[in-house]
Amino acid sequence: MRYLLAYLGSGLTMGVLDAIWLTLMAPRLYQPAIGELMAARPNMRAAVAFYLIYVFGVVVVAVLPALREGSALRAAGMGAVLGLVAYATST
Repeated sequence: MRYLLAYLGSGLTMGVLDAIWLTLMAPRLYQPAIGELMAARPNMRAAVAFYLIYVFGVVVVAVLPALREGSALRAAGMGAVLGLVAYATST
């Protein structure tokens, strides 16, 4: 049950934060820079698959180790490492 709650909580948090980011930044940042490359509508199958897999990675790499140690700092640090690795591959 603990793992399921960690997964659902992480997924909900990531979903809300990403929705806010995309709503605010897509028109300001992405559209002017890469507008011609953007699809008219998002591919929802691909988005769902990505989020299911990515949230799994966040839980395994950052959330569960932090829960075991009882350390929010551990979650933040490992989450930062995962973000660095993930976003470094997109450049």
